[in-house]
Amino acid sequence: MRVVLTLGDLVRLCRAVPGWAQHLAWLAPDEVDMTNEPGSFVELSVGRRLMTLAWKDGGCGFLKADGRCAVYVERPMDCRIYPYDFSLKPVGLLPLFDECEAAWDTDADLTSAETEDTERWRELAEYQALVGEWNRRARQRRRLGYKKGEVAEFLRFLAKRAGGALEGFDAGFAEAHDSVFGEKPEPSAT
Repeated sequence: MRVVLTLGDLVRLCRAVPGWAQHLAWLAPDEVDMTNEPGSFVELSVGRRLMTLAWKDGGCGFLKADGRCAVYVERPMDCRIYPYDFSLKPVGLLPLFDECEAAWDTDADLTSAETEDTERWRELAEYQALVGEWNRRARQRRRLGYKKGEVAEFLRFLAKRAGGALEGFDAGFAEAHDSVFGEKPEPSAT
């Protein structure tokens, strides 16, 4: 299961992980089913991409050797509500794996999960509004003959909207991340 990220998730990860941008993955639409959330896809020069946590060895890159989460206190909202699936009617419970930290988390009850799910949807709506703004600008840039934008530019756009909450933002990581797509970001004019 891929963990889709929002600006709120980035703010939390930024507090917990130096160089957090290197833990991001950018999936193409054919790599993930986002039928119900098309507003989370970011228009970049390489095409539409979905920002998720990167995987390592077939699982989340933040899983430690003992199966526990290295960023548990600041984990993304999708991880916070696991193992619950509130899209099911009535409220459903996903299978709980022994490796899941929620199995021994005393706070992992249905009431707190419902509260966190409400917050998750609020954060998602806020993030999708920002993605919508970015995508409108990307389409305008394309109409004017400019490139849509790179990952580093999108992360800077989010950092600016976060009002300083992404203090640990390091453009070097984001620019290195752009090179994953085989592109070098153009130097910024100062």
